[in-house]
Amino acid sequence: MIVTAVITAIWNLVQPILNRVPEISIDYAGVSSSSIYQWLRAALYFVPMNTVLAICGLTLALWVLRVVIAFLHSLWASLPIV
Repeated sequence: MIVTAVITAIWNLVQPILNRVPEISIDYAGVSSSSIYQWLRAALYFVPMNTVLAICGLTLALWVLRVVIAFLHSLWASLPIV
């Protein structure tokens, strides 16, 4: 859910830029597209998004875990031990 929110936020930032790009038309073997968004959807159709989101979620979770461990390690190192 967090990764989906991050991807949605990134998409909301990129979408106004992509809307300014002139429209293209791809006519090949009956495939017709009128915008980059449609072309992108066709290209990403074959990508297993559930798998990609799971991998991104695990990567993000590991980064958060590393940050927390580093913070606790620096906190522990700063404590005076007698």
